[in-house]
Amino acid sequence: MADLEQQIQQQPAELARLETEYEANGREARPFSRLGKLRIQMGVLSLKQERLLKKLPVLKKKMELRKVQWKASLQLEKQLRQRLDQYEHDNTSNPAPIRAIFSLDAGFASRENLIFLIEMGYEVYTRPFGNWLLPRLKKLMEEKCWQRVGKTPK
Repeated sequence: MADLEQQIQQQPAELARLETEYEANGREARPFSRLGKLRIQMGVLSLKQERLLKKLPVLKKKMELRKVQWKASLQLEKQLRQRLDQYEHDNTSNPAPIRAIFSLDAGFASRENLIFLIEMGYEVYTRPFGNWLLPRLKKLMEEKCWQRVGKTPK
């Protein structure tokens, strides 16, 4: 906006100078003359300014939303760092951690609970919620052999 404002402010002085020059020389302003191009450019700049002024409220709303999201991200980062510090403290103070294996059905495990169990160092076996994951994994691991780890009802 500042650059556009500066360009718009410079245009009237240049326009007045060219108009007096054309009048003094008795020249006619044609569409592709310097004067004609300057008039067109002024019209384009004013339309551009109008568009930017219309966009400004939307952009301000987006900026406020991004600020709120940024603050929430900073708060989440702070919580995660505190959790990491707590886990590191627990690891150093626990000489013999318990080994546990969890087998969960997809409907009983939330993302947060799974992350917590994995971060605690436990082995977690779960089935995905839905059937979208298995074909993708098979495609990624085509040349590797798969091993069934349990009976799954079909």
